[in-house]
Amino acid sequence: GDHRERHAGPTRRSSDLRALHFFSLAILFGGALSEVMARKNIPGLDPTPLPWRRAAILALLTALAWLGLTAGQMSGDWAKALDPQTLIMVMTGTRFGMAFLVRGVFLLALIMAAFSGRMRWIAVTAGVALAAISLTSHAAASGPPHFEFVGAVNDAVHMLTAAFWIGGLAWLLALFSGGRGVLLPALALFSDRGMIAVLLLVMTGIINALTILLSGPGHPSMIYVTLLCGKIALAVCMIGLAIFNRFRLMPRLRADGKSENLRASIIAELAMGIGILVVVGVLGLTAPLN
Repeated sequence: GDHRERHAGPTRRSSDLRALHFFSLAILFGGALSEVMARKNIPGLDPTPLPWRRAAILALLTALAWLGLTAGQMSGDWAKALDPQTLIMVMTGTRFGMAFLVRGVFLLALIMAAFSGRMRWIAVTAGVALAAISLTSHAAASGPPHFEFVGAVNDAVHMLTAAFWIGGLAWLLALFSGGRGVLLPALALFSDRGMIAVLLLVMTGIINALTILLSGPGHPSMIYVTLLCGKIALAVCMIGLAIFNRFRLMPRLRADGKSENLRASIIAELAMGIGILVVVGVLGLTAPLN
């Protein structure tokens, strides 16, 4: 019992770190990409007050903490999470470590981009750092031998579209103080791009689930399937809110200029997105097959 409790604590922290890491990169990728697209289409758009620098620093710190917890897990001794020799062994001798080194380069570049305020480079570096997580995902591990990259690419597209949606929602919320003249075209632009993102998200999510659950020997884990169903339920609710926002609340905003209900709905949609990231953090640490 004591061993399970000692193991459960770091494992919970690892899933929380994964969720926080995903969220920081989603803010940076989705928010910056939305900003880049908006500046091309909306004249006179002021810079959006999102915490770009703090989010970039958080992404790097959570990645380092994730590395330490993974080193402790792989070594079988959580006390070695900060041991330099163990960390070097993980970084140079495991797929996770090699992916971390690649991601580390882009996370450092992301911080430089965030401090210089270059939105395009924030989106690019955050996107690469996020997509590279797929190299060690369940989807990559479940792919056919010598074709793991197929599952990794599909999973990368899945994560990037989810990040665009979640980060874009945070970007929209930051615009609500900018006045109706900016808000309406920004909402219309994000809604149009968001429909494409949601379509890709659903398609890649279905492929991911089938690849993971139908690959190899064994039966689907009940815990994994339950978590996956929870993720799907939250995603369905998010899609429902997005449809409601587009076809009910946006026309009301155009008609009477009142944005309170729409703002509350976007906050609820973003909260569900954060809930999905929490579930994803646990899914990544849960064996999909028994």
